Amino acid sequence: MRPTARKALAVALSAAGCLLAASTGFAQSDEEVVDGHRARRGEVIVRYRTAPTADQVLNVTLQADAESNRKITRQDHWRVKSRSQNVPTLMANLASNPDVDYVEPNYIVTAEGVPTDTAFALQWGSYNTGQSVNGGTAGTAGADIDAVSAWDVTKGSRSVVVAVLDSGLDYTHPDLAANVWSAPSAFTVTIGSQTVTCPA
Repeated sequence: MRPTARKALAVALSAAGCLLAASTGFAQSDEEVVDGHRARRGEVIVRYRTAPTADQVLNVTLQADAESNRKITRQDHWRVKSRSQNVPTLMANLASNPDVDYVEPNYIVTAEGVPTDTAFALQWGSYNTGQSVNGGTAGTAGADIDAVSAWDVTKGSRSVVVAVLDSGLDYTHPDLAANVWSAPSAFTVTIGSQTVTCPA
């Protein structure tokens, strides 16, 4: 084979290898879409009904054809990664296991950053860029509570109730109305030795 032909063959084989590697990488993406949401490919979060025995963990591992089955919280949540099953198949198979309380996709969640609220730029106490507020002079960039950085960590939860001890609030305000907690029924609390009854 002439040197130029060998060189052309080497280039062609190299290009074919690159295409094969690229297509293999594409086919084995680490994500899949489940019910319109991004999730880890072939991976689910499982909660056992009770603290699982070694046999129960083994049963789930075999049922899922799992390459890994690891505990991730103290509440018996486990991350199960299958070698061969996609998320919907994995969920259907594990939901039938009597030892499993529930199974859900391992969703990929990302922080949205700055809110879309059109009045957010006026909230210099939350995020101060040195902006002018209500026609006043520019503020000091960074003189704020770093709300945007905090939202990268968490945006809170509706399961947490926070009491604000103040003179009152406008519970009909559009920023607050959906988040103001109302007691569904009357309840009592005891503070010190005094019992207070709160209406619904």
